[in-house]
Amino acid sequence: MLRKVSREVILLQILIIFVAPVFALYYGFIDMHAKFFLLGFSALIIYSIINREKWNYYDLGLRTDNIKSAWPYYAIITLLSLTVLFILENFLAINQINTKEMILQRLVFFIPMSVLQEFAFSVFLLKRLQLIFGHKFLIVFINALVFTFIHIIYPLPPALVIFTFIGSVFASIVYLYRPNFLLVSIYHSIANITAVLLGFFV
Repeated sequence: MLRKVSREVILLQILIIFVAPVFALYYGFIDMHAKFFLLGFSALIIYSIINREKWNYYDLGLRTDNIKSAWPYYAIITLLSLTVLFILENFLAINQINTKEMILQRLVFFIPMSVLQEFAFSVFLLKRLQLIFGHKFLIVFINALVFTFIHIIYPLPPALVIFTFIGSVFASIVYLYRPNFLLVSIYHSIANITAVLLGFFV
């Protein structure tokens, strides 16, 4: 059972963990090459919070009891995401990554980044928003809005920004009703790697 935290404290945590680092990267106060380390630092802050509040495995989405019932939902949003990405790539004529070195580099970077992002958004932010908002629609909307906001550091086409928001909405809904950190991390990793290989984050 998560303990009660004041609305002011939660909003301050969101500002420090999610908003301030993005603005620092966007306006050049922190070099873009440091974004992974900044994400790792934010994850450490989150870990210190959940450790102090003594979250259990269920709070963290670390569970195996719902894998059988949850995996079809994650599989559906994964297939839908891949379909839309390939359609967007064909429509926008994005240049794909062709070199093995670049592919390996992106895999090494984006797989752990996907896991850290899900730790930040699905595990932490969704739980935080549930403590201060009672309506699930509002929780999902704000979570998706913040997730989309962090992508302003990339020169993404508007169509992909919209896709990012909609994809986050569906992923948030699935996680709210079928919380599983492993499955949501696999979904996000597959979507991110596909997006990278299709050239969206080059």
